Parts: sequence; structure tokens; C-alpha cells
Amino acid sequence: MYERELRFMLKTIKNCGIIAKKGATSVTKKSKHDYVTDKDLIVEAYLIREIKKEFPSDRILSEESRPLEKLKNRIWIIDPIDGTLNYMSGNPNWCIQMAFYDEGEIKASVVYLPEFNKTIHALKGQGAYINNKKIILNLHKPLDTCLINMPTYPIKNFQLYIDLMQGLINAGAKIRSVGSSGIEITGILYGYTDVNITLNPNIWDYAPGDLILSEAGGVKLTRKLKTVSLTVFALNQEIANDINTIIEKCFRQSNK
Repeated sequence: MYERELRFMLKTIKNCGIIAKKGATSVTKKSKHDYVTDKDLIVEAYLIREIKKEFPSDRILSEESRPLEKLKNRIWIIDPIDGTLNYMSGNPNWCIQMAFYDEGEIKASVVYLPEFNKTIHALKGQGAYINNKKIILNLHKPLDTCLINMPTYPIKNFQLYIDLMQGLINAGAKIRSVGSSGIEITGILYGYTDVNITLNPNIWDYAPGDLILSEAGGVKLTRKLKTVSLTVFALNQEIANDINTIIEKCFRQSNK
């Protein structure tokens, strides 16, 4: 099941890459730390139009124009350009993401990295693939050799965030911020990173990578600490357990 939806995504997302690689010609500031370019909007409009032509009764949840759709059966989740600031700055770390949700879960997803010529996809129960090569994660890797991606934008309860970062650094981990959740999560499959920690995540940022990482054998850990919701995507269970121990310690310290 859902092979038709996956084939549609694989075909359509490549066309989005052609559109996006023409470059932005205008930029609008959405908030102090968030931007949208004309190509975000053009890619989004293209995806919505193509989905409606192929699947007219389906609903769409999209970052730029339809962020409030509730998850119900047969809904498309799209992020036209994930990593917009990178994109508009000439940094190649941006991607286009799509996921298809039905019957209570993500059934298929695609993350396309135009600047790296990587197409990463997964179909529920059928594994994860990079450029049609199946990927299985089974690496033993200690935390002190890991690259961990964390966001750099301000959040509520900033001290808890600083404590978590300090705890990870003390454990020997190396902190990075790529600036694209799609690349940070799927990058675990090809060694670009080992862990992504997302704070107060939006579903369009993580849904496509969530299925892909799960199908490859990766691990997701979700925690709620005060006003902060943390989602940890990790290479393996050992690393996830180590990070959970650090989270618990930081939480105890913040409540002293």
C-alpha cells in the first residue's frame, strides 16, 4: 500500500528542486528569527496544486499557508524549503520535505537535498533508502564521538537548554547546528550527524525524517520538561539512553 503516493512524491519533489535552485528573488521577514522567500511560496503552491490534481479529496498541512490542519486520515505534510535562512544565504544545507499521513501514522515520506543530489525516502514497513540504496543503522558508537545537532534559536526556559548543552559537552559530545531539521534527522543515515535534538518541534520539520529514521533502525525519544518539548532522534538506543540520562540530570538540577 501507498506505493502510488510514494511514486508521486518522488516525481514531484524533484521538480520542486528545479524551481528552488533558480534562487530566491525576494525575502520576507515572518518573525525576528524566521524568513520566507518567494521560492518557499512558489514551491508550496506547486506542491499543493499537484496534490490536488492527483489526490483531489486529500487534505494538506503546510508550513507557509496551511499550518493549522489537524492530523486525520489522508493528509499531506509538506515543508517547501526546510532551512530557508541557509537557502537564502547560499548555504547548501537545505531540503524539500514531504510526508503522507493516514490511519494514525506516517505511511510514506521523502526528503530531497538538491545541492547534494540526495533523495531519501521511506515507505512504512519497507525500509529507508538513499538514492534507492537501502540503509540499515546498526552502528555501535559511544556518545563521546557523536556529533549532536541542536537549534540556536531562543526558547522558553533558556537555562534548561544551556544546562542540557553543557551536560552533553561534559559527556564528550560535539554540538553543531546545521539549520535544517530534515538534513539533521536524515543525515544520521549517511554519517552527516549522529543525533538531532529538536525543541518544541513543528510537525512539518520532523515528520518526513521521523519515518525515514525509524525505517532505517534509528531511535526517537520524546520528553516534556517544563515548557520545553524535546524530541531526540538518535543513531541507536545506546546513544538515546545516554542522552536521556543527561536530560534527567538537567531536569533535576533545574528544579533544585
